[in-house]
Amino acid sequence: MNTDLKEAYILGSSVTSWAGKFKALIDGPAEAVANGWLFHVELTEHEILLYYETNKYKFVRCDMHMKDNMEGAVQGLPFRFVH
Repeated sequence: MNTDLKEAYILGSSVTSWAGKFKALIDGPAEAVANGWLFHVELTEHEILLYYETNKYKFVRCDMHMKDNMEGAVQGLPFRFVH
């Protein structure tokens, strides 16, 4: 099982906060870059994150770029804040 976090970024997105303490991924202008961490979910047990997040978030398929990988993007499903 690979439990490593990978430093990554998403183009066209931004990071904001809500309720004064929670980081949240949102749509941004095309030139925006949202920096964060990528975790590859391989096991059903990892899907517990779905129950932790509330209806304030939804999955959005997008390209995620790992900072240590110059080969291009991988498809991901990050939690995006629903405002």
